[in-house]
Amino acid sequence: MRHNVLFTLRPAVEDVLRDELVSIMCRFLEGQSFSVSWWLGVDRGLHPESASLALCVDFDSWEAFTAYQECPEHQEVLATLQPHLERRVAAQCDVIASGL
Repeated sequence: MRHNVLFTLRPAVEDVLRDELVSIMCRFLEGQSFSVSWWLGVDRGLHPESASLALCVDFDSWEAFTAYQECPEHQEVLATLQPHLERRVAAQCDVIASGL
């Protein structure tokens, strides 16, 4: 099961704050035990319509994903991000094909 999230930060968010938010997200992701793997990327700014950050988290089961979603630390990270977000789009998928 894969959890994909695109975060678009508000235009007023400067690189220093963006990097601080990324650090907060990474600390949470590195410390949690719900997922099998994850990656977080910062957009390179090639297209003005692109999201600012992309997150992909893989889980062994829907139960593990639910535990991750309900985790108090996860809720704290979301609360920290929320005031700086223009948009958040997520999709939870059963992976049916992969090039890896």
